[in-house]
Amino acid sequence: MVAGKNRLEGIFPTIKPAPKSFYFKAVGVGVIVGALFELLMIKSNYYQVMKDSELRKIARNEKNQDQKPKINFFDDT
Repeated sequence: MVAGKNRLEGIFPTIKPAPKSFYFKAVGVGVIVGALFELLMIKSNYYQVMKDSELRKIARNEKNQDQKPKINFFDDT
């Protein structure tokens, strides 16, 4: 094998890389779509619903822990 020569050169055609403008456009579209999705989540009140759900879950867990008897195995009294 010759050093520096691609052994697959004759099997697969060489692919020319895309121009930089393509990548800038792709990133721009991704940022815009992400921002619009976040705006949709804010406008649909999704985050408030999730926050309320988490608060209910925390309150339920605290209530269940208060009902359980607390046993301290290291208390000598």
